[in-house]
Amino acid sequence: MQERIILDLYTAKELIEQDKTYYNKIVKSKDYIPVKVRNSRTVYDFKVGHIKKDYSIKYIRRKDLEKFLKN
Repeated sequence: MQERIILDLYTAKELIEQDKTYYNKIVKSKDYIPVKVRNSRTVYDFKVGHIKKDYSIKYIRRKDLEKFLKN
């Protein structure tokens, strides 16, 4: 049976710690793909006024995506 690969989404803070890099490199680099994530929690927090946007930005590593697409 083939191993199932799951894509992980990371926040910028998680990537800074794991990859030992800095925020501007994550945002401007082609090595990380930004993904807009909306869920019930962010929509609720937006409606109540706790956050300014009704979504959050997570990132996918390009090498993880290539590995996922290869299988």
